[in-house]
Amino acid sequence: MGTIKDLDGTLYWAKEIQIHTPAEHTISGEKYDVEVQIIHESMAGTFRNQAVLSILFEEIPGAKNTAIQEWNLVNLPNPQ
Repeated sequence: MGTIKDLDGTLYWAKEIQIHTPAEHTISGEKYDVEVQIIHESMAGTFRNQAVLSILFEEIPGAKNTAIQEWNLVNLPNPQ
């Protein structure tokens, strides 16, 4: 999985993917059908920091979501 960097330059490593149906969060009060959360962690100083990237999806009957089709959620990289 990838990394992200915050404004002070701290690197966060993607550690886990969670999928929630329905989504846990809303945007402007609107609820979504699926939420994919990518959990990132960093060891900065003497404590652990986390950053979560959430992607919200709306189900549209008959529409294909090419982003989800491209993800291979069954064969994710094993960090071990």
